[in-house]
Amino acid sequence: MNAQEFARRPATSQPAAPGDRRTPQLHRGWGLLRHSSRDGWLVVLALLHGVLILWRPSVAVIALGLWWNANTISHNFIHLPFFRSRPFNALFSIYLTVLLGFPQSFWAARHLAHHRDEGIRWKDFRRAWLMEAALVLIGWGLLVIFCHAFFVGVYLPGWLIGIGLCQVQGYFEHSRGGAVSHHGWIYNRLFFNDGHHIEHHARPGLHWTALGQGPLPDESRLSRWPPVLRWLEYASLDGLKKLARLISRRKLAGFRGPAQTNEPRASMKALALFATLLVAKLIAVAGRELPWSIGTPLALFWQDALLALLFAAVDWGLRRKPWLNWSLFWVLAFYTAVNVVATRVLSSPLTWQMSRAAGGALSDSIRHYITPTNLALIASVLLSAAAFAAISRKDFKYLRHAGLGLLSVLALGGLLVSGTMDCSGLQRNAVLALVDSMVPRVREKIGPPDADWRRPVGDERQTEDLTPLRGAAAGRNVVLIAL
Repeated sequence: MNAQEFARRPATSQPAAPGDRRTPQLHRGWGLLRHSSRDGWLVVLALLHGVLILWRPSVAVIALGLWWNANTISHNFIHLPFFRSRPFNALFSIYLTVLLGFPQSFWAARHLAHHRDEGIRWKDFRRAWLMEAALVLIGWGLLVIFCHAFFVGVYLPGWLIGIGLCQVQGYFEHSRGGAVSHHGWIYNRLFFNDGHHIEHHARPGLHWTALGQGPLPDESRLSRWPPVLRWLEYASLDGLKKLARLISRRKLAGFRGPAQTNEPRASMKALALFATLLVAKLIAVAGRELPWSIGTPLALFWQDALLALLFAAVDWGLRRKPWLNWSLFWVLAFYTAVNVVATRVLSSPLTWQMSRAAGGALSDSIRHYITPTNLALIASVLLSAAAFAAISRKDFKYLRHAGLGLLSVLALGGLLVSGTMDCSGLQRNAVLALVDSMVPRVREKIGPPDADWRRPVGDERQTEDLTPLRGAAAGRNVVLIAL
């Protein structure tokens, strides 16, 4: 059964009686539209979504637009393609791919597999998946080349936040072990009856205009909150315990893929950490002038590869305590995310000397830079870490075997070329920079208790006589800087 046949399968539950006043009424198609003239509104809104991104590109527009479109236009197009003409449907699928930043045909296959309660069948690989994925990569590549600062500072954080909202939406649509509906009229007007989720699962091929016109579902399967806000049901202590039990049972979540219970190997978890560090580094260096050459990636990312290798060693040593490994993973990810903002502002990650010397001034500076944009940058790194951590649970055999080798080559190659390239300190990894700054540079020289602290530590040499300057700084605050 292909995707279109599955989308049009008959109802799995008893339909409403013919005389029932709530019998679904479908607005017939018109002209190019196959199922309903109201699908034209979805096509127009999809075009306006693209216009809005070009007119007012921002993190909020990209994030909210992706979340809304994926759960309305893109979702309805999966089940019932809008147009009579197959080429028109293919063109609209390509448009959604470019607009949302992920292959629409692959998303359709995965979503329909969710309705079948099974994982995606990779043996059904289609050329459309590869073509649309190539379009996304080409588009992103052009943004990196011609609008690097926009891609790293605006588009990528917005895209990651939008994907994160979709994950939250998908999880709480099934937060009670199955589909949950929300019948609030505001949400269903704005999201084209997406709140009728139980009814949609009962008849996946039913047009969105007919949802909500049939028999009402059981009250126990209804929620007063829309999916993205349904976590508010767990605001109490009992609710948090209930949520923890649901998460521990690994119910359907995110993009509705099957839960993976296998603990990822050390190499996969290290690659997930490196990918997170890579995203953070790209955001930190966005808009910076760097000496681009073949050796630049090696010089820029070798410390990140080194940290990932060290983490792999620790992960392997503590393989019997996965909770401890994951705790370390998230500590490193969070510290890296915070340092993205510090690096963009100070051109350097935070060091031990900064924290000791600045004190309260550093705290005031941090509060000054807590802005929506900087919070979005931090959130984008953390969402990247969550996505890569989820991917690491998949056992990609070839990547797992080659991962540590690639990291080793990158770390060694970067170490060799780092001395010949000036990256203005941006090559420094935030965690390694903190550890390195804790190591003393000058060995302490212990002298007699009455020794003059102003006496030079090294050998005394004949220097310029500064006696005439004695008392010149009287009554002033003096700061001694030791380089």
